[in-house]
Amino acid sequence: MIEVRAYFKWKPVTREQALSFARWLFRQMTCVRGDEARVDRINTRHVRGIRFTLEELRP
Repeated sequence: MIEVRAYFKWKPVTREQALSFARWLFRQMTCVRGDEARVDRINTRHVRGIRFTLEELRP
């Protein structure tokens, strides 16, 4: 099961929805420096059940 953390709750989503959310989050993160750090933060704190790579999230 793939889940994203929407506000303070985990919400089940499809792979496409999770990718869209992760891309949006990647673009919006301003407090995290470096692309690798952003990907790591997304994979560890905001998405469960799947891991994204830098190539998938980079615009």
